[in-house]
Amino acid sequence: SRLRGGKEEEEEEKEDMKDVLKRINWDLINSKLPFAADEDSLSKRSELFRRFDPNGNGYLSLAELDKGIRDVLDLDDVFNCKPAIMRAYQSARA
Repeated sequence: SRLRGGKEEEEEEKEDMKDVLKRINWDLINSKLPFAADEDSLSKRSELFRRFDPNGNGYLSLAELDKGIRDVLDLDDVFNCKPAIMRAYQSARA
């Protein structure tokens, strides 16, 4: 079989990601992420962070973030968006 070039493989990954993004239920995600600027949402965000940070060191590793998205938020479609998770993680650490 013919080996695919990097450009062709990259285009295929983009198309796969587009398919994943079409399946994501954004209303479900919004219901699980307390994003409002009020005390209740702040409290819920703090609790989510504690659940994502099982070793309690106050920092999230990429592995803890992945596990939290999958196990705490139960968002498999988002969990499958590894490139976006990695970029957001790197951006947040900068």
